[in-house]
Amino acid sequence: EWTILRGFRLVSFTCCYTSISDRVLLKSDQPKIYKICFTGKSEKMSRCGNKRLPLFWDINIQRLDFVIKMSELHAAFTRKYMADTETYKEFHQWSCDNYSEFWEEVFKFTDIIYSQPYSQVVDKEKNIADIPEWFSGCHLNFTENILRYNDDRVAVFATGEGLGVSKMSFRELRESVTRYVTALKKMGVQKGDRVVGYIPNCCEALEAMLAVASIGAVWSSTSPDFGVQGVLDRFTQIRPKVIFSVNAVWYNGKIHNHLDKLAQVVQGLPELEKVVVIPFVPDALFDLSNIKNGCALKDFLPNSDEVTELKFEQVPFNHPLFIMYSSGTTGAPKCMVHSVGGTLLKHMEEHVIQSDMDRDDIMLYYTTVGWMMWNWLVSVLAVGSAIVLYDGSPLVPKDTVLWDLIDEIGITFLGTSAKWLAVMEDRGLKPGEYDNKVSCIIMYLIVSKHLTNFHKHQKPGKDPQKDPESEQTQTVIKDEKQHGLFPYYDDLLHTTVLDKMVLDNLISRCVLMIEDREEIIKPTTQSERNRVLLDILTVRPYGTFHVLKDVLQESYPDNSDIEGLVRRMHYTESFDEHIDCQDIIFHKHSVKLQKNYMVLVHDSDCKTDIVDHLFEAGVLNTEDIEDICNSSLSRQDSNRILYNKLFRKGEDAYKHLLKALEHGQYNELASVVEKTEVPEHDIQRCKIGMLKLRQRQKEKGKH
Repeated sequence: EWTILRGFRLVSFTCCYTSISDRVLLKSDQPKIYKICFTGKSEKMSRCGNKRLPLFWDINIQRLDFVIKMSELHAAFTRKYMADTETYKEFHQWSCDNYSEFWEEVFKFTDIIYSQPYSQVVDKEKNIADIPEWFSGCHLNFTENILRYNDDRVAVFATGEGLGVSKMSFRELRESVTRYVTALKKMGVQKGDRVVGYIPNCCEALEAMLAVASIGAVWSSTSPDFGVQGVLDRFTQIRPKVIFSVNAVWYNGKIHNHLDKLAQVVQGLPELEKVVVIPFVPDALFDLSNIKNGCALKDFLPNSDEVTELKFEQVPFNHPLFIMYSSGTTGAPKCMVHSVGGTLLKHMEEHVIQSDMDRDDIMLYYTTVGWMMWNWLVSVLAVGSAIVLYDGSPLVPKDTVLWDLIDEIGITFLGTSAKWLAVMEDRGLKPGEYDNKVSCIIMYLIVSKHLTNFHKHQKPGKDPQKDPESEQTQTVIKDEKQHGLFPYYDDLLHTTVLDKMVLDNLISRCVLMIEDREEIIKPTTQSERNRVLLDILTVRPYGTFHVLKDVLQESYPDNSDIEGLVRRMHYTESFDEHIDCQDIIFHKHSVKLQKNYMVLVHDSDCKTDIVDHLFEAGVLNTEDIEDICNSSLSRQDSNRILYNKLFRKGEDAYKHLLKALEHGQYNELASVVEKTEVPEHDIQRCKIGMLKLRQRQKEKGKH
């Protein structure tokens, strides 16, 4: 009698599963929408009783009365501006068309604390290229807004790999921030100075950041898994005055010393006046003799009788607050400055209006201080909600660490990237099953759309063995379980450039087929090319995961982001699997051509005598010559086209190629190709690649 609604996308996030909360929305056969249990108490209904139903939201069919604060704001707009909007989509479009009016109302609705009012929201005569100033004349302080509550309710739950949960109230947080402010001011930190953290996700990182913002200084941070060069690529650009760091970190059940890396970073930052080291791992080494200007946190912070009154430095709306960075895959990381007012207002809009958070909510976002979601998580405190700071592996000491925390603490909002959910799916773990109830969760926040079947509930009466849709889904899951690439899919998709050199290398290792390359390079954007490549690799044998890791390490030896990613990939478990491809025939000469693809592409020039010889031998025709010798192509691209064509032409073409190489002064290269050993595992890789290529082509033919 009840229809289950589908998923819907919030701004920047996907709410993929809300049925395990007490806030349940149901849609009957009639167009009317019901909202139930917004009080948080279990409410009985005659049709569904106490049964908790799977539920998804759909903005295309649902009215705006399913979120309390969204509904209140929408009503205010309707009254004031006569806005004719009923659905979320219409309301969103109105906010884009009337952005000045929208953000002014959000400023008021979210109760932004300020000391000086704005004279103008924004000059609508200026376009985005002119960088119009928002809320000109307004003065405020970020930390003052974050610490607006000063009571004994829990503000922060802090925990980590293998650790218990500690708590800090809003009052205690405010007192601790005051100590940090006193220490920073004592050493001369003032408005506009840069203070950085090379630090894990812990209370000290939060306290330091809020103290820095209260002074009007600028905060920037990276996590301890960053390499030395990656940190220096970022921090040398902003010349920080102070750095907060740690002696060591826990990860994957091991203690990793951090002082050696910290010493090298400090050496590369000559403007540093103070290096504050936190004994994050009490049992690890804490020798600061090699750390220039280093001191322990306890020596940096003042005694209780030295603490001064907390005062919030008032700054303009567009004053810098955070400095974040681009990925660094196309050169040095680029600095991205986020303003005090812009960050605060946008975060409040998302927490208060989009997520409908209040003082009873608790958010855990699995992140590091090097990801912008950490900054977003911290802003939850301005709503009066509590946050959970978790550091370490989310799979140690057991797979259900985060689910256990949800039950223990009562977390209502869980945020993560898709890669963690993919690991959960791969290991067959689902919330609500086994010992984890997770009945307090209201919303999942996932920064990705790469999810195939997480929390996809089977409809009653369907037999997965007979239902075609279920069978297709099971096939996808089977392929995913064979591959270790999924936990790193998002990182590889968005933060790497899987360029021509990477493709050439993978072809030479028999992981990609030469014909795969043609499909991969078709999309116009790098991320889409990455996606095609990754989707191809995820249906290949597990061993291709380790091959890709090695290729990335070879292709980007000086890239710290890739270094950190490869280091994490190194710990991924491995296992063997068998793929039946007995019906596929793959000749040894084709394997030799594949294995030497990279050297042939980069160490020869086919536009010389090679192409002429192959044309005279009848291997190439006039059309082939026109394709290969196009004047707009680089030498390597012309070579790629030639070898792509030869790959399809059989053993005679291969023999003529060897003669052409010898004729074109490439005798040594011809000898290398001919003497290439072809072990059985390379033939098997090529057979599997051809099998998957044919399956993909067949599937495309169906569509």
